[in-house]
Amino acid sequence: MRSIVDDITAGGTGTEIVKVVDHRTSILPLVLTGVGVTVLPSSWTRLARRCGAVVAPIEPAARLHVAMVSLPAHL
Repeated sequence: MRSIVDDITAGGTGTEIVKVVDHRTSILPLVLTGVGVTVLPSSWTRLARRCGAVVAPIEPAARLHVAMVSLPAHL
């Protein structure tokens, strides 16, 4: 996600990062109180809309690849 935000801020849009949080669950409440806009996984779309936020897709579509990493003994 951070690389998507970095691409947006590097694109000369005048966008600046005003707050960085450690937990994704803190981001939507910040947006809803007017701190700014954010990039969140599409799985948050329904919740964000129900809370009154405007949701728009990123164009061109961004993809986030994730992986699970674990010690073999803990699987």
